[in-house]
Amino acid sequence: MGGYAVRDIGFTILHQPKNNTTPDADVILVHGLQGHPRRTWLHSPIQGQAPLSSSASDEGQDIPSPSSRRNSVGISGLARAMTWRSHHTTPSSSGANKQRDDDGIYWPKDLLPKDCPNTRIMVWGYDTAVTRGFSAVDKSDLFSHARDLLYSIDRQRPKGQKVVFVAHSLGGLLVKEMLRRAEESGEHTSIRDILTSTVAVIFLGTPHRGSADFAKLGDIVRRVAGTVLRVDTNSNIIRALGIDSPVLELSRESFLRQWQTYGFQVKTFQEGRAMTGINIGRLKDKVVPDSSSSLDDARECAETIHADHRSMTKYWGAEDPNYGKVGGEISRIIARLSQKPPDSSPLPILSVEAQNYLQSLAFESMFDRQDNINSGLANTCRWLQEARVFTTWSSRQNVSTDHGLLWLKGKPGAGKSTLMKSAVAATTQSEEGRSNIATFYFNARGDHLEKTPLGLLRSILYQLCRQDVHVLDEFLKICKDKRTRGGAQALSWTAAELEAFIRRLFSQQKPRRTFIFVDALDECVNLDGSQDGEHTVRQVVYLLFEIAQSAFDSGISLNICLSSRHYPTISLPDCPEIVVEEGNASDIAVYVRDMFRMVPPSEVAEIARIQSLLIEKASGVFLWVVLVIEILLRDIHNGQPMSRILERLKAVPKRMEDLYAQLFGSLTAEERLFSVSLIQWVLLRKGRMADELHAICLAARLSSINRAPTANDFAGWGYTGSPIWQPNDRMLRLVKSASRGLIEYTFGTVKFIHETVREFFLHGPGFKILDARLCQNPCGLGYASLVTGCLNIMDLPEQHGPLASFREYAVENLLKYAREVEVHHASNIELLRRLQLPGSRSWFRHRVHATLYEQIQPHICRTRVVKARF
Repeated sequence: MGGYAVRDIGFTILHQPKNNTTPDADVILVHGLQGHPRRTWLHSPIQGQAPLSSSASDEGQDIPSPSSRRNSVGISGLARAMTWRSHHTTPSSSGANKQRDDDGIYWPKDLLPKDCPNTRIMVWGYDTAVTRGFSAVDKSDLFSHARDLLYSIDRQRPKGQKVVFVAHSLGGLLVKEMLRRAEESGEHTSIRDILTSTVAVIFLGTPHRGSADFAKLGDIVRRVAGTVLRVDTNSNIIRALGIDSPVLELSRESFLRQWQTYGFQVKTFQEGRAMTGINIGRLKDKVVPDSSSSLDDARECAETIHADHRSMTKYWGAEDPNYGKVGGEISRIIARLSQKPPDSSPLPILSVEAQNYLQSLAFESMFDRQDNINSGLANTCRWLQEARVFTTWSSRQNVSTDHGLLWLKGKPGAGKSTLMKSAVAATTQSEEGRSNIATFYFNARGDHLEKTPLGLLRSILYQLCRQDVHVLDEFLKICKDKRTRGGAQALSWTAAELEAFIRRLFSQQKPRRTFIFVDALDECVNLDGSQDGEHTVRQVVYLLFEIAQSAFDSGISLNICLSSRHYPTISLPDCPEIVVEEGNASDIAVYVRDMFRMVPPSEVAEIARIQSLLIEKASGVFLWVVLVIEILLRDIHNGQPMSRILERLKAVPKRMEDLYAQLFGSLTAEERLFSVSLIQWVLLRKGRMADELHAICLAARLSSINRAPTANDFAGWGYTGSPIWQPNDRMLRLVKSASRGLIEYTFGTVKFIHETVREFFLHGPGFKILDARLCQNPCGLGYASLVTGCLNIMDLPEQHGPLASFREYAVENLLKYAREVEVHHASNIELLRRLQLPGSRSWFRHRVHATLYEQIQPHICRTRVVKARF
């Protein structure tokens, strides 16, 4: 059945509809690292008789026989396997692979056409061999392969042809990068059409991000190939699989935004078994752990394939349960294409002018908060979707009374944002493209547009325009009118303009059925950015209430779901409410059980008592449980007896502020120095910072304890000058210990784990606990510390790479921080002396810096001159 010649490089068409009819879609399969367009998807008897066998080989290669496979263990075994492959599977870049396994199952050819007969099924091959004996490997990197795939697809498909991608391992990264490039193609509409025609992406074991749990497979393979076989290796591809790799994160952020914007379907399949036969380090674990193969978005509905990383793409027949999952998902997606709802008109290909109009609504951080919210564990958040109040709201059974409004309220840290993200995912899945779905997550720790009504309106309207051709047409009309009246300058919007448009949209224009989700209303601030935003919160709530009423009166189907803390105390007439901490006990229980799953059976009874007490003391606050479990697990790993751990739990305070006080009160004197430096920066920094600068700034703050940092300090943190440098493990461990886990470095950003931590230092007793000298004026003295930090960076010797970019960042922000020193009336005599010392004014040598000096000195001089104590 499997006998079919497949090209090593480029496209091979495996199936086309009969009678040359137009296919419903193209299904394109892309293999992964060390893979092949045939062998990756082929189940052959050479893999053994058991349908779900494992192998010591890599993702796409087969080794000679079951007996030799059993003997291929450890470094020597891997070396023998690689050597055998290098002599038997040298690819041809021009011709088809002539090796035929007629008694195998090549499911894209043998099985899938029966389930999806009216599709064109293609495999695409490219050379990513890590090592091939003693021959040199292809030096093309991920970006080169993505470009090749993009142009190959453009040549293969007619414009408008729908596309479903199925990608294994590294192939998923390649597909994401290809889609990113398609979006950036500008006027090349046939290229951009690939993105707009993508209806689904199915990932099989794709490492979307690194994992800190164990050594990376790529590192082990490179070590074996480099030290044992001493051959050339494709280091660019291996490096792209590293922990928090910038390549992975760039693709991840772009893909998540595209997913939200273009509305294609995404499905994730994760490997369920570890690789066997390779016993190096911790490779008995999964090759790609769940934390890496997850996009951390509930919409992906991740499932497990009961096979290892290599075998998860090979199925022995139509009755194979794993094929039932993957093939069934593909056929379900294809079937939906012919069931398109009549009210869902495809968006046109936009002109450059129209794209610019639409981009006037967008802003860089629009989906940052949503993307960084952790999805719930499996089998959690269901209680909300099954709650009668939620189902009644979603189905509009009581719309004559509630007018389509629903409000989730809860304590700080109860898990409101995670629930909201889950509700969005469930609604997206159930609506299947029939409705518009727009979301906004207020973020008090974000930039101006992330926490103001203007950002809310711009984001919501941008998303609606991307989904509803009618909304888009109406928006383009007001853009052209505004351009006619305003001349050639770039479009900018006020909240009043956008509010008027959205009111008119839901009273006169009749868009499709629409769902709007607005999270963390309590984090909304005034338009001027001030934190006292209760009045602004009320204005936003009343605006949404009035829009919902107007839509109901006009016969427009609009559902709006809000979430907030219990304060500010605002209520709407006849608006149903769900109190999160009264319903999330089952989710907390699932989380607690999952975190204690590794405890030995002999201690199950004691753990049950600890679990029960945890749930009782949590009072519905999920964040409290997360922090306390981390404390308890650390004690368990340190060998503390269960009786001692139970007593420790009883002594933990219930209030979040008291818990924070206990955590920071346990810091040593030296840890407090690092903690103050970190917290001042995370709390008060201004401006959006590139991901690579977060690592440099983190190193600078950790090196600024009692003195200015030096170039050697950065080298001590592992800084090499590389443009993709990331913090090393030692630096991240220090951040975690100095903040007691309340500051985290994720996806290239340093931030508090929750808004309540920021409030603890901004409005609470946080700084008093760390350093009593700061409690009288924590913000003013914090800004003074940041001014000093900027001067320290500017005094460093000339550098290249990220450190040079950080110098520019310091120059740009020095004036902003100096102004804040004045606003907060902070003592600054030492700063004034620093600015006037000739030896400390290297920044004054450059013209731009001289202008800066003329601006900054008055701010330093006007402030009260008293003896400073920093």
